[in-house]
Amino acid sequence: MILCVPSLFSEVSGEAAYARSLARALVELVPGAEVFSLKDRVTDERYVPAGRFFPGRRSFPVLRAPAIFSRITLWPWALPLLLRGKEVVFVLHGVEAWRRYPPPARWVFRKARAFLSVSRYTAERFFRENTLSRPWYLLPPTLDPFFPGDPAPSVSIKCPYLLTVARLSKDASYKGVDLVIRALYELQMDFPTLQYVVIGGGDLLSRYRRLSEELGLRHRVHFLGERREVAPFFRGATLFVLVSRGEGFGISFLEAMYFRKPVVGASAGGIPEVVRQGVNGLLVPYGDIEALTSVLRRLLTQEEEAWRMGENGHRILREEYVFPRFREKLRQILRELEWV
Repeated sequence: MILCVPSLFSEVSGEAAYARSLARALVELVPGAEVFSLKDRVTDERYVPAGRFFPGRRSFPVLRAPAIFSRITLWPWALPLLLRGKEVVFVLHGVEAWRRYPPPARWVFRKARAFLSVSRYTAERFFRENTLSRPWYLLPPTLDPFFPGDPAPSVSIKCPYLLTVARLSKDASYKGVDLVIRALYELQMDFPTLQYVVIGGGDLLSRYRRLSEELGLRHRVHFLGERREVAPFFRGATLFVLVSRGEGFGISFLEAMYFRKPVVGASAGGIPEVVRQGVNGLLVPYGDIEALTSVLRRLLTQEEEAWRMGENGHRILREEYVFPRFREKLRQILRELEWV
């Protein structure tokens, strides 16, 4: 069995984090399973032993199967396998699966053995957009088995702060960072020490910095760029906020739940499948700044409610989103496919 991924280690993204967990689970479950990365040059042996990791495009096999492709856009790489009668499975993540694909891609998808999806929303939308009906299995993300990493001190920000971890490139303008900045502007009189910390890199940084300056929030909004070690920022945060309309799931919610933080998300995409309204967090309509401001004010003032949501989130994480459970779900799926 092979797993083909765009990247495991060279990218910082929820998709890459999911691929790392999938790779680790596969090499633990399937003797001889191999992982092929199109971008990485070296492996992290905590996830994939060196002898089962193959970097670069030239090493990708066209004769071995079955194969799992960790991204739907890798469909051209599946074509040679399908033409040789091999079985393939695709993973559905988020916005890349929410659009209609050209006829050659849809032919590949119709020939696929099955699909794995991080959320019900993503699977249902993918099949609707592409007028397909194929077997699919729900395999939500897991908290990375090595999170939070080595012990690290909390960040130096001593004031209460909201936290967002997100990609800030133009193709991810739907993440809602600008909405949180505008909500902070509305909250500043009632919460004069409240800060906003944004972790993530991309070409939207200059736009968000300019917005912060225009609203007089330059010293209250902190853009820290892309970080691989995010645990200290989660540990010190008051609330985690990701009011995105383009999440297939949102792995960063799990990291917040690990640290017992109440979470705020948009009632869009796959977010409502991890942020359970009134249980571990609160949901707002995407783009509704008034609703977002109200929800933030509620959690900042109702400390007992916020504490309860944080505790609920940690419990849900331990029950549903830890690596052993992810691995067992994958084992069951592979058995149903008769791949093990």
